[in-house]
Amino acid sequence: MVYASKLFDIVQDHLPNAHCFADDTQLYFSFDPNGPMDQATALDAMERCISDLRKWIYRDKLKINDDKTEFLVIGSRKHLLKIHHCSVRVGTIDIKPVKVARNLGASFNPHFSILTHISMSCSAAFFWLHNIKRISQFLPRDKLEMVLHAFVTSRIDYCNGILYGLPDCEIAKLQRVQNAAARLLMSCKKYDRITPVLINLHWLPVRYRINFKILLLTFKALYGMAPSYISDLIYT
Repeated sequence: MVYASKLFDIVQDHLPNAHCFADDTQLYFSFDPNGPMDQATALDAMERCISDLRKWIYRDKLKINDDKTEFLVIGSRKHLLKIHHCSVRVGTIDIKPVKVARNLGASFNPHFSILTHISMSCSAAFFWLHNIKRISQFLPRDKLEMVLHAFVTSRIDYCNGILYGLPDCEIAKLQRVQNAAARLLMSCKKYDRITPVLINLHWLPVRYRINFKILLLTFKALYGMAPSYISDLIYT
């Protein structure tokens, strides 16, 4: 708490409308390219904040990995077209904007679209499915199911609460991952009906897994079993 409090004080001195998080030292700052807080002013304020933050961290015998810093500019297509030659100075390194940044495991692009997260999650899950399939014949069913949950299902479920309300065409991408995992576990053919297989395994489809997580969090918030930052969002 002391670290987070000091971090917040440093950020507020330079960026009054910014938000900061102690985990991985994340800074969020909004500005309007056409307003009084333009790109140059915003970057200067951000760099001065980072400079003071680095000095404070070094005094406490800690270190910032300058070359591992990621910098993402988020906005509408219209606003992003007005931003040119954007970079942030961190120590002796100029950090250029990235096209995709990870925030606590979720991936975001400059348009703050969650579709990037879905694509990367599916790609990673199919990679593990391909490798698990190579050893599946050497594993008993219960152990194979355990491995699939650890390396595939976990990727479907991670951060799936932010997928609530997405159209079926996007959820279907994750559903194909789950279907492939179920077929591998039950040794089904590619075109066999998947619904009876999921029912037999007691696996909720992806859409219902998302709804279940939202309902579970809501239930815990209503009955005092959730963290305060979630419970405080519920009004009864």
